[in-house]
Amino acid sequence: MTKFGYRKYKYNTDVILNEDHISYYLLGAFMTDGCVYILKGTENKLISLYSNDKQWIRDVNNLISPQKPIFIQRGTCYFVQYSDNNMADWLIKNNCTPKKSKTLRFPPNIPKKYIGDFLRGYWDGDGSLSFSKKRKIGGRTLKPSTNYRVLIYRKDSVYNFLRLIYGNNKLCLKRKFKIALKKFLVFLPILITS
Repeated sequence: MTKFGYRKYKYNTDVILNEDHISYYLLGAFMTDGCVYILKGTENKLISLYSNDKQWIRDVNNLISPQKPIFIQRGTCYFVQYSDNNMADWLIKNNCTPKKSKTLRFPPNIPKKYIGDFLRGYWDGDGSLSFSKKRKIGGRTLKPSTNYRVLIYRKDSVYNFLRLIYGNNKLCLKRKFKIALKKFLVFLPILITS
């Protein structure tokens, strides 16, 4: 039972509440492609995650509630929604708040060993990869309502960035990972074995 009444699907809330590599990856993903809702007139909360990549949504859903259906919106946007105050409260505590576009800030208490996981989740949600002959990567930083690019020019810096976000590659958006591997084959053994 929950405050909503009977819950039809079981949730593995530990996936978010354990504060490990998966929970911080998901924090980054929810900060970019997720929502936290507080239902009007109640203290009940919902969390949702949206993406055009159905496989990524399926991967996340398989961790939290494999039996729960994946929904489709506007023909191309897949999403899952969970009604759980504990998961929502953990996201809120880590700066993934309702109406986050007006309040988004870098989470203050991510353990150093999970920064790469958080950045990979954020990158999978809102990052983009673009390459030039100089092998620079472009992306967006954590600042709401404004686009920024992070450009990495030096080969060793690109290597360090890719190793930071993909080094333990437990969960990621496979499409972006494959692009990084294809463009930076020189890093292939390090990224896969790290």
